[in-house]
Amino acid sequence: MKDEELFNLDFNSLKVLKVLGEEENTKRAAERLYVTQSAVSKALSRLREQFDDDLFTRGRDGLEPTEKCARLLNKLPSIMTGLDELYGEINQFSPANYEGTIRIHINSILCYGTMTKLFETLHRLAPKATIVLENWSAGTEFSLRKGSVDVGLNFYPLEVAKDISQIPICYPEFKICCHEDSPLAKAKSVTVEDAAKYPLVLAIQPHFVQKESYVVNYFKKRGYSPNILLRSDKVDICLETIRKIPSFMAVSEVVKSQLFEELTLIDINHWDEINHRPIACYMSYKFRSTPFSKWLVHTIQEAIEELY
Repeated sequence: MKDEELFNLDFNSLKVLKVLGEEENTKRAAERLYVTQSAVSKALSRLREQFDDDLFTRGRDGLEPTEKCARLLNKLPSIMTGLDELYGEINQFSPANYEGTIRIHINSILCYGTMTKLFETLHRLAPKATIVLENWSAGTEFSLRKGSVDVGLNFYPLEVAKDISQIPICYPEFKICCHEDSPLAKAKSVTVEDAAKYPLVLAIQPHFVQKESYVVNYFKKRGYSPNILLRSDKVDICLETIRKIPSFMAVSEVVKSQLFEELTLIDINHWDEINHRPIACYMSYKFRSTPFSKWLVHTIQEAIEELY
């Protein structure tokens, strides 16, 4: 792009272009931007005139970017960062005045303990922002690389693309969760053998490819074949099951504040080779050093650390 073209760009229209490139549909783009479909179409018309290109053509599955548009979409995150620099917004991020969207994808196992706390904290600090909290999915890694998701929250480490930064932020412990009336809760020191006598409830992450869960493997390596009562990606259902049926579940202690009153957490640090995996923020290396990203990572870290 030439310098004179850059200065003539409509910044809000560029935001529309970015979302159109992600959604490939004017209706869905309008819903994400909280504007009418007509407004999106008008913004696209202005962009077509500015770039002297159709930008998108209609295909079988939705809008398809032209060759020029594809190149632009690939460069758009850095272009928008550059525009922020021109307007001086990146030199000092002010959450209280931020009116954009904060989009976070969270491992479904961590959602139960963290989502409410994150929303309350982010809304308090950035009251004008639109906050989007969604489950980590098969498309999260791609969205992080494109910049359409600001940060992902998951256990550390993960096998992800090299251009995604992994930033460990806190170190909660794994514990056993069971009913307060369970013999496990009343024992002075629960052993692996004690736990293996009870049905196991497993919280699983959708789209995460793994031959067997860490918990199941842990028991099998020690000569126990766990009786799996439930596998679910809904942690609230898992906890409800433990509340009603004698069983147990391995959880991160970040769920502590959200537990049913009848449930309790049991320390297992005396078990051998327990892997307490840290929680990390995941984001594109391109945006890691921006004031917005630094503020967001710091805010998430402080919010989660208050949970345990």
